[in-house]
Amino acid sequence: MRRTALLLATTLLAPVGAGAFAPIGPIWEDGKADVAIGRLSYWWASNIRAAADEWSDATSFEFEVVSRDRGPCSEDNLELRNGVDFAEEMCGREEFGEGVLAVMQWFDDGEGLFLSAGITFNDAYSWAVYGGPWREDKADFRRVALHELGHYLGLDHENSAPSIMAAFVGEIDDLQQDDIDGAESLYGSFVPPPEEPMLEPEVQCRVDQLKAAGRLCKKHLKCQAAFVKDPAADPGGVARDACVAAAQADFASRWDGAIAATQDAGEACANEDPGATVEPGVSMAAAQLETDIGSGNPADPLDRRLRARLMKKAATFCGADFAAWRAEAIESDAAALADALASAANAFVAGADKAIASAAADGVVYDGAAPATLVPVVEALANGLGAATGP
Repeated sequence: MRRTALLLATTLLAPVGAGAFAPIGPIWEDGKADVAIGRLSYWWASNIRAAADEWSDATSFEFEVVSRDRGPCSEDNLELRNGVDFAEEMCGREEFGEGVLAVMQWFDDGEGLFLSAGITFNDAYSWAVYGGPWREDKADFRRVALHELGHYLGLDHENSAPSIMAAFVGEIDDLQQDDIDGAESLYGSFVPPPEEPMLEPEVQCRVDQLKAAGRLCKKHLKCQAAFVKDPAADPGGVARDACVAAAQADFASRWDGAIAATQDAGEACANEDPGATVEPGVSMAAAQLETDIGSGNPADPLDRRLRARLMKKAATFCGADFAAWRAEAIESDAAALADALASAANAFVAGADKAIASAAADGVVYDGAAPATLVPVVEALANGLGAATGP
């Protein structure tokens, strides 16, 4: 029986670069695993489900949260079962070490696949749910759950980049890009981003403009996803609209800033249209994706959760396409661009189809656009701006 532990501390090591994630070793066959939450009260169970959804929405791994009455330890406390619970000791009657908040224990087959796993939260601590800075009086259950579920899918501790997988708790309370890249390296189509050398000003302008467009597309979809998932929390979509408006303003600022920096260097960008005139094209494409996916049945939280998940997967897809175009701007490799775009499309369709099938097992009838029909919308946006910002 093997284990990982999250330690109570408030110091994180300084970041040193991208691609710093580390795998434990084994992975789950078929890129999915069930997690039983039936031993938990509704409050803690709902937060495990939310943390699992965050991983499933952002990556190609799929958590299947089930309400089965099954904790992580077998009745004789010697075997592991795919579950979560609070306890005063770990499975196997091992004591928690000093400052240990929670552990993930597992068995594997010795050939690279998990057999079973369990998460145990240390009952000696007082638990709550909150965001922001870590509190000394209560441990934040949700960020610890995110961390332990990262181990559950196969990631080890990571202290050299901003990550929820850091060995010591701190102010990070949601998934970071390094966490997502780590999961994708195990179950998806992650390709390390190219190192950005010192670029000519006009090339740097193109890279920065494409990055701004990718950010807006992703943020627009995520703003809508949050609203669709829980519309009662945002009557009339006021917060959603503010979220989108802020993303649009950020895009215009970044786009125009790239132009200004290039002009300051005595050069010109290939596309010097004002950001305010370019932004509607990006926003319209994101809005089209949101419309095609649909908002779901307002009375069915499982339906709404599926729509939100699909929008987040579309956001990841949009970001991947713009990342591929940024790499092309740096490397001028048309074949690599084509491969990256195809890989991103395939990963999106596979992940979205899997989410729809999983929801169907819970009785959700999806009546939105088929994932494959959404691919041209994203590709038209990314390819259009990729060409428009080029030489």
